[in-house]
Amino acid sequence: MSHEDFLQRQLEQGKKISPLFAAPGVTTKVFRRDWLHIVDQGVGADFLGNCFKTFLAFMPGANKKERRLALWDLIRAFYDANDVRDRMTGLRGWGIQAPKKTPKLKASAAAARALIPFCNEQCRILLDPTNAVHEAIINAAHHLNECFCCLSTDAVDWHTRLEQNSKDFAMQYAALQSFHAGTKAWVVKPKMHQFLEMCSSSSKPNMSWTYRDEDFGGTVAQLCRIKGGCWRKVLSYSKKMLILFKTKHRVPRIR
Repeated sequence: MSHEDFLQRQLEQGKKISPLFAAPGVTTKVFRRDWLHIVDQGVGADFLGNCFKTFLAFMPGANKKERRLALWDLIRAFYDANDVRDRMTGLRGWGIQAPKKTPKLKASAAAARALIPFCNEQCRILLDPTNAVHEAIINAAHHLNECFCCLSTDAVDWHTRLEQNSKDFAMQYAALQSFHAGTKAWVVKPKMHQFLEMCSSSSKPNMSWTYRDEDFGGTVAQLCRIKGGCWRKVLSYSKKMLILFKTKHRVPRIR
């Protein structure tokens, strides 16, 4: 869809055109989909939630809590063995699947991303490749892990590999949804379409993801935190942030 096609569709749907498009050179081509929200907190978190729920059946223990703690022990061992920095602090039942929801790992985007290799590893160890369902999960884990590998700065032929592995992952996931039809397991969500679009585009996702923006947002929130009142006063909130920012940074020298 061209920029003009998009604007025409907005008008036909009765929507207002964003003022951003009035700026010279700003078209739909300058916007990029974000890996953090689409994958790390989207299809990746969904996949991890479904996988972890599957893994629990292979964990030792007399009840759900004991099996979940056994899985957590495996995760902690993986963290230590691979010197993982972005770690979860624990694994609760609702962190794998909240009540009345589809399975989805409850974790920060960075922590979820760090567990993709763990999931790929455990799929090969725990699951039976002669079982059709297990084989689909193993293949999906492999293809999703390959997608993450394509984000590396030294990845060779990353675009072709990323596009193909994203399609293969989606096909396996869709097959798992068909097998589990009528349940809350392996449900394909709209972000899967966004994932495929992003992986088929010509730009490398890690060149435009929002990790630095999200991190800076957390920094600003810490600077703005006020004890006591004034929480709802925008002026006080902003003033404190600017004062603390000034105290923490030198004034730049312009030559």
